[in-house]
Amino acid sequence: MTPMSETILVVNAGSSSIKFQLFSIGASDGLQRLLKGQIEGIGVHPHLVAKGAKGDVLIDKAWPAAEAGDVPAALGKVVEFLRAEIGSLPVAVGHRVVHGGPDYSAPILIDDAVVIHRDLFARRDIPPRDEDRRDPRRPAAIVR
Repeated sequence: MTPMSETILVVNAGSSSIKFQLFSIGASDGLQRLLKGQIEGIGVHPHLVAKGAKGDVLIDKAWPAAEAGDVPAALGKVVEFLRAEIGSLPVAVGHRVVHGGPDYSAPILIDDAVVIHRDLFARRDIPPRDEDRRDPRRPAAIVR
């Protein structure tokens, strides 16, 4: 794949897998999918597979559990692959948040009001997971 400067990465991170797609930004802000992949088995048998737009395998690689023992470490493997594949990082990153409730049923920009709303209505009887404690406005805290 040739290096590109205008790409958008869309991520869906769960507790044991990360799914992702990379899109190029074309004429009239149209999007074209460049690749699609996932790393699964995080912390157990991490395995990254990504395919190009035509289904060609770009990477099929596994690591020992210690090398991708949690979601941030596994995301590091994805970022490493993307840097090698496209020569740069995307200009924007979107993350799919599953539990938006009735107030957030469509895509939105996460701002201070959304974070405050999330914190006010978070279920207090369930201890938050590490990934729930992260500020969703700061993907740079994960992607270094």
